[in-house]
Amino acid sequence: MNYLSDKHKELEESQQSGFMKWFGQLPMDKKAVAIGLSLTVGISSAAMAWQGTSSDRIYFCGAIRY
Repeated sequence: MNYLSDKHKELEESQQSGFMKWFGQLPMDKKAVAIGLSLTVGISSAAMAWQGTSSDRIYFCGAIRY
């Protein structure tokens, strides 16, 4: 990547988390597998939440007194 200056490069490197540095060093095939698994888990969790099978719903019923 081309940076405007060395300061910009230092700033970009200092703002990356340890996980992102580790993830950036992985080969492309392992990145694709990790992203695919994350998408699968996310989509299945969203589907279960949409159906109401993955979360307990709490209903509040209260009498309004004037």
